[in-house]
Amino acid sequence: MEKKRKIVLAAMLVAVGVFSVAVAGLVRERPAYLDYDDKVATVSHHELQPMSIDPSAVISGSPKFSLIVFSDAKHLGSFSGIWEATGPSKFVWKYGVDESIFILDGSVELDYLGKKLTLNPGDSTFFAAGTEAVWIVPNRVRKTFEIYEVSRTTRLMRKLMALFGAN
Repeated sequence: MEKKRKIVLAAMLVAVGVFSVAVAGLVRERPAYLDYDDKVATVSHHELQPMSIDPSAVISGSPKFSLIVFSDAKHLGSFSGIWEATGPSKFVWKYGVDESIFILDGSVELDYLGKKLTLNPGDSTFFAAGTEAVWIVPNRVRKTFEIYEVSRTTRLMRKLMALFGAN
């Protein structure tokens, strides 16, 4: 009888755990199912706004930066927008989040993770959280971006994989 009681108690604890995770997910994703209709079939006008960076990140030139965020899904840890830099300039960008970019106009030369890349309109690339890139903007570059918050588990697994040479 004692064994049966322990099994029932364990099953109840598992059920409570699963229910708690489901409720937490519903709360976190609330904007995706309650507030989504505020955005559907609407037009929003956006204009690039001036943006500043830490002056110590500038290696050469006097870059000017502009930014507009047009999609912000905080509940998913993600947002998207358009970013522009004008040069000529050279600067360091530190990534605290994962970022995917797509070049709309202009060009940029990158020194990223020991690789030299040149991106032109139609090109895309990915930057991982915890890394940095040197950007060389000969004239102007405009990109779309999607930012993704990286979980502690993902950061830990990336470090472990790098440590053991698994990637």
